[in-house]
Amino acid sequence: MCGINSLTEDPTPGGEIVRGASGQPTGLLKDEAMRLASELIPAPTDKHKREAVLYAAQLLLSHGVTMVLDMGYAPLDAAGSRIDLQHVLEPLAEEGKLPLRVQAFLPLPACYRGLRATELAEQLAGAHPSGLQVALHAIGDRALQGLRSWARMRRPTRRTCPWTARWL
Repeated sequence: MCGINSLTEDPTPGGEIVRGASGQPTGLLKDEAMRLASELIPAPTDKHKREAVLYAAQLLLSHGVTMVLDMGYAPLDAAGSRIDLQHVLEPLAEEGKLPLRVQAFLPLPACYRGLRATELAEQLAGAHPSGLQVALHAIGDRALQGLRSWARMRRPTRRTCPWTARWL
């Protein structure tokens, strides 16, 4: 189906077609080698996405989970990795059929370089005293410095995770 055989080379960089002792592919594809198969899988339809969201919501509710977080990933490839669900979630919520609360992160432009430490402190200043839980995504030394500075300024609350102090 995928055309993978003993002569097929591992995709580079970062892919591996796992082979048995005879050199024949076992069917296990690692990392970038997954693209050899995933490109053949049709993208899910909106109907399938809707059914999947409702199924997942019921499964989560059965375990007591009432809120989920959507990191806002856009589609990565035709196989459906990182599927964009916004156009499925919004109609379900409007119809009153979404049984969970969904928090979403907003996508940023590719050129976005983050906030300065002072800007971050200003934007977060109202969150902590109000008892709001803050989630941040920090990459790089400057971002981590700003996050550490803000974390040192805040006062402990019952929502503060006790194990985070050792990293600040």
